[in-house]
Amino acid sequence: EGMEDDGIEEVPILAAFRLIALAELSGSRGAESLEGAIHMTEPTFKEVLFGVEAMELLELGRDENEVYDAYLKSRAGALGLQWDAHNPESRAIVRLACQSQVRD
Repeated sequence: EGMEDDGIEEVPILAAFRLIALAELSGSRGAESLEGAIHMTEPTFKEVLFGVEAMELLELGRDENEVYDAYLKSRAGALGLQWDAHNPESRAIVRLACQSQVRD
């Protein structure tokens, strides 16, 4: 109640985390060049966006397993991999691609 009186809006924790993580990733190699973001290239941003979208789904109250499957499906699509949530081999290939930081 006191925060509303001061005109300060409460920021959801996940929203604040997303913003901080994006800022940190964008500037993570800032000391190497003054020419712009070395780390936050378009391919890297697209990968980060998949994670941001997953966190937004969690924030909306979606089930963790459903969100994880949506994330894997998005990554599979971006990499041109087949995705079948009910096929253990498909899941394993996509998970390994994510863990190995495979890029298109």
